[in-house]
Amino acid sequence: MLKPGGSIFVHNLPQWAYHLAAHLEGRDLKFRHRIAISMKGTFPRGRKLYPAHYALLYFTKGDPATFNRVRLAIPSCRHCGKDIKDYGGHRKFLNPLGLNLTDFGIRNSRHAGM
Repeated sequence: MLKPGGSIFVHNLPQWAYHLAAHLEGRDLKFRHRIAISMKGTFPRGRKLYPAHYALLYFTKGDPATFNRVRLAIPSCRHCGKDIKDYGGHRKFLNPLGLNLTDFGIRNSRHAGM
């Protein structure tokens, strides 16, 4: 059982995450956010579109006891080591600890080498 202030993350296809979210909200859990995890290059599904992302649902029981802001390293080229993105002359203003995590564009860890 989840303790007060505890968090739970649920990972599933968006179609099923929608139903799970409705079920979890009826269990004294508070919906906090939905994160889309990119899954480019997944398998074809016959006459259906294949999922290009999965849903990661974030729920808490009451207010979260702690919240750690997640930062991602600033992406750099694996060959030359320079920044992949041009920050329009504002690179010096970026946090040296990394970029704020957003709710889309996260790559699945099994695809991290691509």
